[in-house]
Amino acid sequence: MKFKIQRDPAIFDGKYFIVFYTTDKETGVDYYMVKEGEREWKIAKSPYLLENQNLDEEIKVKAVDRAGNETIATFYPEKIKEKETVRPKKELHPKKIIQISIVLILIIVSVIVTAFLIRKKLQVRKKET
Repeated sequence: MKFKIQRDPAIFDGKYFIVFYTTDKETGVDYYMVKEGEREWKIAKSPYLLENQNLDEEIKVKAVDRAGNETIATFYPEKIKEKETVRPKKELHPKKIIQISIVLILIIVSVIVTAFLIRKKLQVRKKET
């Protein structure tokens, strides 16, 4: 059985949920149950909104086939919390802003000067002919 904890602003208002699935080639999966921490088992469907949004309890998903056989998968959400990293926003330092501004000004000035010199050269050629 496979399941993942996910979070998506478009689903469940950005709250944590789990997605799970498995296959049973012989009798087929009858139903799933989810257990968060010490809570009772609940019959569930995928995707399942987690009650505990702190992700500080283990999560178990049980698949029961039509013959009554059970398969249980356990997930320890601390691992997902460790993986979740908030990337800091990159801010431009004032010195970088000044450097970029100077480079842009130099480029603009060089384009203007080049255009002016080309225009002058064309005017001189026109006068010669």
